[in-house]
Amino acid sequence: MVAVAAKRGAVVCRADVHALPFRDCTMHGARSDRVFQHLDDPLQVLRELARVLVPNGRLVIADPDQESLIIQVPGVRQSVLDRLKSLRQDIGYRNGTLISQIDRS
Repeated sequence: MVAVAAKRGAVVCRADVHALPFRDCTMHGARSDRVFQHLDDPLQVLRELARVLVPNGRLVIADPDQESLIIQVPGVRQSVLDRLKSLRQDIGYRNGTLISQIDRS
């Protein structure tokens, strides 16, 4: 994806999001889409994203929450579907239920 974006003229950088290669307060915005559920340390990544943003910079994070996942398959017992959901939450994603665990106050 990085190569394709570069061919289209975008300025790209490939890096570990846990330790971004940018100076403090250099970005006006950052966007993350379906990334946090896969991270080793989502709070460290949040700190990194905040670190590179200018004061009042904009951060947009879009991530699904597996806790709210609904699986319906006609003819399949609910216990099987509940087990599938549990596997997705607990094994399929490092932080599959991160959003439902965040304090909203």
